[in-house]
Amino acid sequence: MKNYGLNQKQVAELLGMTPAAVCQYLSNKRGVNIADNDILSEIEKSTSIIFENGPDSLVPETCKICTLLKSRGMIERMQR
Repeated sequence: MKNYGLNQKQVAELLGMTPAAVCQYLSNKRGVNIADNDILSEIEKSTSIIFENGPDSLVPETCKICTLLKSRGMIERMQR
């Protein structure tokens, strides 16, 4: 958000979620702490692509991240 000058409402609109959900992710009430630098790097790249190309790039980029998370066994850990 900071890197792109967006507020919570703008991020929520771009991602198709509520501002309250964005707030919960930012305050670590939702989501998981990802310490894998490769995954964090890919998330940064996807963020840039989504910001530059708009909502049409959201699903493909999200799928790319989910595939990477699954290949690292992180999806299973998140479900526990």
